[in-house]
Amino acid sequence: MTRNRKNKRGDASIVATVILIVSAIAIAVVVTTFSKESEQKVSEKIIKLGESVECEDIRLGIEDYDENTFTFTFMNRGTLGIDKFIARVYTSSGINPQHLDSNDEPKDFSDCNDTIFDPIQGENGVVNGRLLPQKKCNWRVDGSPDKAEIIPFIATKDGEIGCENKISTWKK
Repeated sequence: MTRNRKNKRGDASIVATVILIVSAIAIAVVVTTFSKESEQKVSEKIIKLGESVECEDIRLGIEDYDENTFTFTFMNRGTLGIDKFIARVYTSSGINPQHLDSNDEPKDFSDCNDTIFDPIQGENGVVNGRLLPQKKCNWRVDGSPDKAEIIPFIATKDGEIGCENKISTWKK
């Protein structure tokens, strides 16, 4: 009878060891899954934060509209050069499609007809299609607009970022 008691005690320690190993594996699986999901969420937040930080330095404004020459004056009041923009010009009959590229693609500032020459610094406001910081450019439109919107875009190593939260609006 003493042998049966020893065998029962041996069976209990084997069962306890198996339960301990299975528990450790289950905990490892839960921790690994959680860390992978957390890593993806943190990466997405870092990317969004990077985009918003870069756009914080963008301040593109529509300063003026000249009805005689049909030109808007854009001013880059930010600390970064602005690479491209999307402009939407509205007339009484709706949006003027002449000022939109296909699929609402951004265009560079080389479309600014008369860049304003800065006699103090001796340079134009647009260089290689980019509107420099603290510079202006004139952009000609067709017809008489009632409203205009401009969305700035900047180039980063990962591509272009549209700063939709920095949209500038002009109304008649």
